Amino acid sequence: MRELTDELIAYLEQHLSLLAAGRDRELRPCISRAVGILPGADRASFTAFLANGPGAALLAILEEGAPFALGSTHIPTHRSVQLKGVVTRVRPATEAERPLIEACTGGFTEDLGGLGYPLPVVRRIVTWPATAVEVRLEAVFDQTPGPGAGRPVGAS
Repeated sequence: MRELTDELIAYLEQHLSLLAAGRDRELRPCISRAVGILPGADRASFTAFLANGPGAALLAILEEGAPFALGSTHIPTHRSVQLKGVVTRVRPATEAERPLIEACTGGFTEDLGGLGYPLPVVRRIVTWPATAVEVRLEAVFDQTPGPGAGRPVGAS
C-alpha cells in the first residue's frame, strides 16, 4: 500500500502510542517515542513528530533517503499499524503544529491513565521543542496482536 485510505487516516487521527525507528549507515537500529503524526494531504506521505531531547539519537541519523518506520497502537483496542517509508525532509516543527502534537500526546496519556498509570507520571512525556520528519509512504502493515499480525494492509 502506498496510499492512506480514509479508514487508515481516521485510525491515525485517534490517540495513539507512537514509536519511530530508523537505522544508521552501519545498519544499527535506533528508536524513539514519537509525539504526533499528521497524514499527508496527498495520502502518499505522513509527518511524524519527535521531541528534540528524547529523540536526539534518532534525529541525528535521519536524513533524506533514510528508511523510517512508525509503529502505532491504539491503547484501548490494541489495534496496531506500522507505516514504513523513506525520509523526504527533516525540519523544525512549527508553532502551528504544536497543538496537534499536544493533542496526540495528551490523548495517549489520558488512555494510559484510564489503565491505571498515574497521570502525574505519564504527563511528563516531553513533547516540545519537536522536529517534523516528513516521510514518503512505502508500505503499511497490520501489527495488531493475532493471526494477521505482520501482514501488509491491502491496497486502497
